[in-house]
Amino acid sequence: MSKKGILICFTGIDGSGKTTHAISIVNFLSQDDVKCRYVWTRWVPITLKPVVVLVKALLFKRNTARARSNKDYFEYRSAKRRYLGKSVGKIWQNMVLFDYCLQVLMKIRIPLVFGNVVVCDRYLYDTLVDFAVDSRYSKGQLKNMLKMRIVSLFPKPDALFLLDVPEEVAFKRKSDVQALTHLLDRREFYLALAEEYSSMKVLDNSGYFNDTQSEIRDEVCKLLSNS
Repeated sequence: MSKKGILICFTGIDGSGKTTHAISIVNFLSQDDVKCRYVWTRWVPITLKPVVVLVKALLFKRNTARARSNKDYFEYRSAKRRYLGKSVGKIWQNMVLFDYCLQVLMKIRIPLVFGNVVVCDRYLYDTLVDFAVDSRYSKGQLKNMLKMRIVSLFPKPDALFLLDVPEEVAFKRKSDVQALTHLLDRREFYLALAEEYSSMKVLDNSGYFNDTQSEIRDEVCKLLSNS
């Protein structure tokens, strides 16, 4: 390996197998003494935490954020869309992405500088898909978000895997998913991202785990051998 760090990212709907495969590839690489670390990198509010707490308290009084039915999820989604108007939505997106950049600096950029292989369970693309759903964007609008200046500040993955499964399969796997509609809303946007990024490798993870993991290992080994 060269001294340059390598960024490997897993993205996809909840229940698609991101965490399991990310941890498995880290364990596989660690066996060969590769400097490797697993990081969970979905956006979590840091500088914006007081704002998020306040907004939820004011707007989502019925705690539908932890809805367990499609009805509750629809109410939650409608509330978010109602208050994320065009102007407010744009401001909020930039605030979130700036906050997210700070997390990426600590969790990803610094380890990459020291030559680590960083394996991300979720990444920027998951946050953008959430934005698209919350703001009722079209696929075209989602793709336009990729051109935002602030998006260019995020490290570009050396390997990017979209783990794709039917929504019904993912829903059965994840007991904490709010509702099936939560997955239906998002899967089409992930597939739209795959159309935009030729480097995003789409893997059907609805079958046997070992088959998918074998494909991932082959791709990662090729990447490491060429670095």
